Amino acid sequence: MDRYSIYFFEVLNSTNTFSKELIKNSIVNVNTPNIIIANKQMSGRGKLNAKFYSNTPNGLWFSIISKIFIDIKYLPLITIYTGYVVKKTIEELYPNLKGKIILKLPNDIYINNKKICGILTEAFNNFLIIGIGINVNHTREDFNEKIKDIASSLYIETNKKIDKFIILKKILKNFSFNINLIEFFNKNHINVLFKNKIIEIHKVKNFEFITTDGKKIKWIEI
Repeated sequence: MDRYSIYFFEVLNSTNTFSKELIKNSIVNVNTPNIIIANKQMSGRGKLNAKFYSNTPNGLWFSIISKIFIDIKYLPLITIYTGYVVKKTIEELYPNLKGKIILKLPNDIYINNKKICGILTEAFNNFLIIGIGINVNHTREDFNEKIKDIASSLYIETNKKIDKFIILKKILKNFSFNINLIEFFNKNHINVLFKNKIIEIHKVKNFEFITTDGKKIKWIEI
C-alpha cells in the first residue's frame, strides 16, 4: 500500500472544501497522498454542488489529496476508476453483493437501485481532490424524508455492520496513483449504468468511451 498522510476530524463542513483550504495554505504533504477524514460532514456536496447528506458518523466520508498524476483533461477517467476501486473493495468485503453493485455514470454507486456511494473529483491548484462518501452502517432512520426512498447503506443491504476504517484501508490498498488510466480502460471491461441502461466500457479514445458493441459515448454527455 502507498504511504499516506492521514488527518481525522470529528466534524467538517465538507472534506473536499477543507482540502482546498489546506492546499491554499500549503498545509499538505506534497510527497505523499493526503487523506482527510470526517466523522460527520455538515455541508457535504456532490456534482454541481448538489447536497450530499453525510451528517452522521455511520458513513465513511473522506477526500484524497494528491499531486495531479494525469492530464487534467482526463479527469472523468479518475472518477470512474475511483468508482471501480470502491466497487471492487465492497465486493471483496461483502462477497454476497458481487453482481449487485452498479457504477452509475459519472460518479455514483448503486445497490438494488439505491445509492450507497457518491464520488466528487476536483482539480485545484495543481492538486487532485477525490471526495468519496459511502453509506456504511446507516439504518433507515438515518435517512431523511427527501432521500429515504432512493438511498441505502451496506448495513441495510447485508444486515452486517463493519468498521468503516476497514473499508477505508482496503480502498487505499486497492487504489493506485501510478496507474496509466488510458491503458487501464483499454484492458478492462467495466459494466456501468448510463441513461438507465447497462453498458460495457472497453476502451477510451478521443474523449469518448467505446463500448464492447462499438458505440461511442462522449464524456461531455455524461
